[in-house]
Amino acid sequence: MNKTLRLLLIILLIIVLAAIMILFLSKKNISHSYLAKGDQLADSAQYKDAITYYKKAVRWDKENSLAYQNMADAYYNLGDYTTAGEYTGKAMELDSLSSKVNLIKGKLLTKDEQYNEAIRYFTRSIKHDSLLALAWYHRGIARANLSDYTGALRDYQKAKELDRENIETYLRSVRVRENLDDYKGAIQDYNKILELDVTNVDAFYNRGYLKYNLGDFQGAAKDFTHALSLNSDFPEANYHRGVSYANLKEYETAVSDFNYAIEKNYRTADALYNRALAKLHLNDRKGARDDLERSLKTDTENAKGYHLLGILRAMNGEYKESVNAFDNSLAIDSTLADSWYSRGVSRGILKRHKEAVGDYTKYLKFNPDNAEAYYNRAVSRINLNNMKEGCNDLKKALELGYQPAEDLLKMHCGSYNNSKEEE
Repeated sequence: MNKTLRLLLIILLIIVLAAIMILFLSKKNISHSYLAKGDQLADSAQYKDAITYYKKAVRWDKENSLAYQNMADAYYNLGDYTTAGEYTGKAMELDSLSSKVNLIKGKLLTKDEQYNEAIRYFTRSIKHDSLLALAWYHRGIARANLSDYTGALRDYQKAKELDRENIETYLRSVRVRENLDDYKGAIQDYNKILELDVTNVDAFYNRGYLKYNLGDFQGAAKDFTHALSLNSDFPEANYHRGVSYANLKEYETAVSDFNYAIEKNYRTADALYNRALAKLHLNDRKGARDDLERSLKTDTENAKGYHLLGILRAMNGEYKESVNAFDNSLAIDSTLADSWYSRGVSRGILKRHKEAVGDYTKYLKFNPDNAEAYYNRAVSRINLNNMKEGCNDLKKALELGYQPAEDLLKMHCGSYNNSKEEE
C-alpha cells in the first residue's frame, strides 16, 4: 500500500471517529436538553408533561441517571408509587451514591410505613449531601412516625436552617413540639409560619390555642380574633375566644362568642356550660340555670355541670334539689372535692348533720388546710352533741386563721376546755 493510500485511510478513520464522537456528544446534549425541559415543567408541578421529556432524555441517553431520578420523583408526586419505585431502581443501578435517588427511595419506604429502612436511605442521602434540606425534613417525618420526637425535632431544625421558606417543615415541627409539650417552641414555629403566610387562618387559631394553654388569655383572644377576621364562619375560634374572654373576666364578650358557637352547634354542651358560668358572673342566675339544664340534657356526664347546678339551686334556697345535683356530680366524679364540700353545706342547712360531717371529712382529705371546712364540720358535730370533736375542729379552724371559730369556741367549748384542764 503506497503512502498516499495509507494517509487517506488514516484521515478517513479520524473522520469516522470524529463523527462517532460528535454523534455521541450530540446524543448527550440532546438528552440533557430534554432533561432541562422536563425539570422546568416539574418545577411548575406539570409532572405529566415533565415525564414526557424525561422519557425522551433517557431514549437519547440510557445512562442519564438524573433523568431516571427526576422521572421517579415526578411519578411520586403524581401518586404513582409503583412506577416511581421502578425508575428509582434504574437510577440506583446507575448511581447508588446519588443523594437525590436515596432521598426518593426513602420517601417511597416511608409511604410503605417502613420507617427504619427509610431512615437508612435518608441518612445515606445526607451523607452524600448534608445541605439537602429535604433529606433532613423527610428523615424527621420517618422518626416522628416512630415516636422519636426528639430526633425528629433535631432533623426539622436542620431542615429549617437549610431552607427557611418551607412552611411544611415548620408545620411538622409544631406537631412534634406539641407531642413534647414544648408549647413555647411551637408558638415560635407558628410565628415563622405567619411571617411566611399572614393569611394562614389555621396558624392563628392553633397559636391562639397554645397561648390559651400557657395562660396567655390576652394573646389567645387576639389570635382567635385574627383567625375570625380571615374566616368569620369559624365557631371553633368563637368558642375558644369566649373561654379566653371569660378568663379575662370579660363576661359579656364571652357570652357573645358562646352564643355564636351554640348557634353553629359547635361543642354545644360545653358552650352552654361556659355561657352559664359567664352569666352567673353577670348575676343572671335564671339564664345560667337554663343553660346548665340544657347542657346537662346533652352531656349527662358533666360532673362540674351538676356541681354548678347544685350551687345555683342552693343560691335559690332549694337545698334538697341542690343535694340531688351534688349527688349526680359525685356519682360521675368522686374526686371533685368542691362537690363534697357544697353537699355538706346543703345537708347542714337541712339539719342532716351526720351526713354533712361525712361530706366535710371527705373534702378535708383533698384539702386538709381549709379552715372553713373544719368550722362547718364543727358546727354539724356540735349539733350532734359531739362536743369533743366539734371543739377540736374549731381549734383547728382558728389555728388556720379562721377568726369566726373563736366566738364559737368561747360559746360552746368553755366547759369542755375546763373539764380537760381539770383532768
